[in-house]
Amino acid sequence: MLEKYLCDEIIAASKVGSRSRRVPTYNEKYHLQSRYTKAIVECVKHRKDVLCYGPAGTGKTSGIKQIAGELGIPVVQYTCGEDTTLWDLFGSDELIQENGTTVTHFREKAIAIACEEAKKIKGDRQTKCILILDELDTCTPGLISHLNELICEHEIEFEGKLFDASHVMIYATANTAGTGDSTGKYSGTRCINAALRDRFMPIRLGYMSQAEECDLIESIYPELKEVQGSDKSGNSIAYYLTRGAEESRAMRLEALPITTRKLLDITPIYIDIGDLGFVIETFCGYEGDDLVSILKGFRNAIPEETGLYKQIDDAYQRAKAEATRQQ
Repeated sequence: MLEKYLCDEIIAASKVGSRSRRVPTYNEKYHLQSRYTKAIVECVKHRKDVLCYGPAGTGKTSGIKQIAGELGIPVVQYTCGEDTTLWDLFGSDELIQENGTTVTHFREKAIAIACEEAKKIKGDRQTKCILILDELDTCTPGLISHLNELICEHEIEFEGKLFDASHVMIYATANTAGTGDSTGKYSGTRCINAALRDRFMPIRLGYMSQAEECDLIESIYPELKEVQGSDKSGNSIAYYLTRGAEESRAMRLEALPITTRKLLDITPIYIDIGDLGFVIETFCGYEGDDLVSILKGFRNAIPEETGLYKQIDDAYQRAKAEATRQQ
């Protein structure tokens, strides 16, 4: 799948040595956006650290895992938060019993594990392990400042131990470009120091196009390729699911729109239940005006002569009546 983006050296390097248990499982049905894939492959080739940012549910984390899985590169992942400490990232000493004696043992965490994993990989490729730091923009400024040396030098001393990350590619994810969030949708995000941001290759990952998303849904759930009997347009059910989701992303909502991740979550439930309006009402977490707007978007995207439209319209009328009662 990635061969059109790869040079012969990377293809050869991906086949060197035994496969680590930390190499992610590759899923042939996964759809990677071409621009994102091309950019990430270049960063892997040259071992450039990445700050991948964009709205929730677009595949920032799953995408890099798919690329790593196809290339045979091990991945170590850590999800950051406002209470993350350096010891959470590097590791710490702990007392253990060994042959009846209490001894000090260093328990490795994400950064230490990634450095050790890279050492095990033979060959001369630049990236031998990928360290995913999810939600980097939720960390405190003090913690992030300590990461400057690691990202700049790819070598850092912590607690008297030297960590060599010269073959570790750091892949950080964030919902913002490191400039903070003013929408209120990503509570807890912070600004990332401009000097640190400058050390990353910033790659924005937005939503797939509607056509790409439709192909994705149909490849996973081929039964949704069907056309509803009364629909003269010839469009599939998957087409209307993704058109409705696309409509939601153009709206001003208090909550998140229907993300690709959410769409994949609710599709098998829709297949079981057969009522899209009920599924959106029940499983998407929208209330009040947001629910009315989402259902209206789907209603606008689906022809009136279809059964799918009636499902959505019934839910829309219920949601509108409920929102009126609550005012």
